[in-house]
Amino acid sequence: GVADKKRDGEGVSGDSKAILAPSMNKRIFALSDGMGSGEKAMLSSQKSLHMIENFYKAGFEDGLILSLSNQLLRLVNDEHFSALDIVVVDMVDGGADIIKLGAPSSFIIRKSAIEVLKSTSPPMGVLDKINPTTARYQLYDGDMMVLASDGVVDALGENGVIDVVNSADTFNPQTLAEKLLDSALDGGAEDDCTVLVLRLVAV
Repeated sequence: GVADKKRDGEGVSGDSKAILAPSMNKRIFALSDGMGSGEKAMLSSQKSLHMIENFYKAGFEDGLILSLSNQLLRLVNDEHFSALDIVVVDMVDGGADIIKLGAPSSFIIRKSAIEVLKSTSPPMGVLDKINPTTARYQLYDGDMMVLASDGVVDALGENGVIDVVNSADTFNPQTLAEKLLDSALDGGAEDDCTVLVLRLVAV
């Protein structure tokens, strides 16, 4: 499920998103938030995602992909900084590798609890060497994940996101994405806002 809105007064959003299938058993969900807003932020976020997409399609490993992408952004040397959220899901066993660089908290919604995933890493392109926040989680049938740009999370706060999830009481990713966006806008969100929700279903 996807819901987004550009910042008022801007012609484009600085957020970019991608859903990739580099192999039969792997799915990649990515959200990049360019620093600032407008066209410059959009170009930053798109450059980050395009590089990452190409490296994944070429079969590079996660760590090398991030390192190469970061170095290329540094070589541009034009303040191309991007917060980055990546989820790589194994469609066979449900394992999910989470990679976060300067991104706000994301959320795993299980039947019995909601887990908050935080990042302490700076955005891509800021430092020569990167140290992304990484973790591996096990997803089960019916689990959902919420990735959101800081326009959404800053407006709602972590507890606000959890409250919306609980009150929405839905397993439809599109419905939840729209409710989170609407709640952020009602809460006075002033930045670009993007919500990406995925749900794992066993077949």
